[in-house]
Amino acid sequence: MASYNVLSIIFQALQSGAAAANASVLLLLPEDVTATSAVETAVAGANLRAKLSLFDTLGNTVDFGPVPTVAGTVSLRGSTSVDVTLSNAVDGSYGYVGIVRVAVAGSYTVSAAFGGAGLKLVAPTKLTIRPGPAVAAASTIEGAGLYGAAAGAAASFTVTVRDAYGNALGAALSETFTCAAKLVPGATLLSGSTSFTAATTIDLKQGVCTVTYTLTESAPYTAIVSFGKAWQMLLAMSMYANYLMR
Repeated sequence: MASYNVLSIIFQALQSGAAAANASVLLLLPEDVTATSAVETAVAGANLRAKLSLFDTLGNTVDFGPVPTVAGTVSLRGSTSVDVTLSNAVDGSYGYVGIVRVAVAGSYTVSAAFGGAGLKLVAPTKLTIRPGPAVAAASTIEGAGLYGAAAGAAASFTVTVRDAYGNALGAALSETFTCAAKLVPGATLLSGSTSFTAATTIDLKQGVCTVTYTLTESAPYTAIVSFGKAWQMLLAMSMYANYLMR
């Protein structure tokens, strides 16, 4: 009886299908390129990496054939609006990457698209941007006590503590945060109180340094407020006690 050698050939599909938006995934990641987990909170002004990974309708990673040319986008909606167009990845992943930076603190809804169509997964869908560290030069000062005072009468002004982007720190202020003030030149200044308060009668979310002082001499003064140990001039302003009662 004749014998036959049978050669079995197994074909393997080496090429994925076309990228499909409804099968693809976008992650918002820390700037550190080794990070793989999506962020849910970030500090104002921080760089976040938006990485769009492309898949075909069968769930295969798109990593072969022509590089897609349609646009990938990510959008944030909340205290402000941020829209970023993503660029083709240069790491050979056939995906898209981009930097997302949000300066305004608040809560944001995150969405993304590929070729104008929504994706299978976006993570996170909600992003919280926290204020950054307190910055004296970006903080704001106000109050009637900036413009004058009567001799022997207490007057005051307030400083809203803000980060480099103008976000009020409010509840984000560290428990160890300190605020102090002085009026210069002066003889017997600040014979009242200088303290930090949550300003609950104004805004529970707004951190305010309240400065109370008593003037005894008619002269111009400059208000200087310090955060921590370093004295920094927040606002140089001539202050006159125009209505001194002697």
